Amino acid sequence: MPDSKQLPVERAKLYARIMLGITTLFLPISIFDWANIQSQINFYVAIVHGLLIVGYMFLLKPGNFYPLTLVLHIASSITVAVVNHNIGGFVSYNFAIICIELMGIGFILGRARWIITATAISIIIHLIAIINEITLFWSFSDPNSLIMMSVNDNYKYLAIVSQTILLLGTGAIITILTHVINQREYELEQSRQAMQQRSDELAALAIRLETSNQQLVSTETTLRQTVDALTVAALPVGDDVVVLPLIGGFDIQRAKAVEDSLLSYIHEQRANTLILDLTSVLVASDSLLTMLERIIQGAKLLGTRVILAGLQPEVAPMMVQLKLNRQTVLSAPTLAAALELR
Repeated sequence: MPDSKQLPVERAKLYARIMLGITTLFLPISIFDWANIQSQINFYVAIVHGLLIVGYMFLLKPGNFYPLTLVLHIASSITVAVVNHNIGGFVSYNFAIICIELMGIGFILGRARWIITATAISIIIHLIAIINEITLFWSFSDPNSLIMMSVNDNYKYLAIVSQTILLLGTGAIITILTHVINQREYELEQSRQAMQQRSDELAALAIRLETSNQQLVSTETTLRQTVDALTVAALPVGDDVVVLPLIGGFDIQRAKAVEDSLLSYIHEQRANTLILDLTSVLVASDSLLTMLERIIQGAKLLGTRVILAGLQPEVAPMMVQLKLNRQTVLSAPTLAAALELR
């Protein structure tokens, strides 16, 4: 996003380039009629004004924006007055141009007090030019070609008053429009800052949620490892008997961990009997049934007899799916009864 202080400067430089282009239009007109003293004056005035505009563009900075822009406005207003006065017919040419120049500079300045100052400058220079045209205090033009010299006094006074009022109205309109624009820009900036703040808050919240999620995942992993360590540990009973208490639910991951650790433990202990204590198992999930089937088959291959202890009534019907061989797999109502069968 552009710097809020630099943006008016860039707009002012664009305005200055437009003014420089308009000023250069006076040069070919003056050159084509160089024998006329008025054309020579217009040429030199345009050159001076062009140099002032170039200097303005190089010197313009946020720190000197307003006073330097007013200096350019003074120079532009004087240039318009002098050039049009020498062309002939000041009132017919100058007023429209000075109003347009005031509108452009007003929108660049953008603040009420500076627009009021620019309007006052335009009125003063315009009145001085009109008075000069009436009195011919300074002029290279033919008096017969000047409108203000060829009309009655009532028209002259009407022109002074009416054009002054129109310049005041132009300044007032620009002031109101720029106030509305500035207010809208301020509201938009406030909305943008609120949205940015909200975005920052959401980003911070997302980071906190991500951190909390990572902590929860880490905690869950630790708890799972702890539970697995507590609930899948086989217990040796005597020299050749191993008891495995099965507690809680079994998903695929946990069932695989029980199966791998148990078969390795049986092999290490050279156990002849494996007692699977199902007292705490209340629901026989597919993962549990698959695990029991694989453990029983693996134990048989290792030459170990399997005894199911504490089988609950809710689980017993589902154990039928395993199609257990009653000669190799025994069952007992309690762990104590299973120990007596070993």
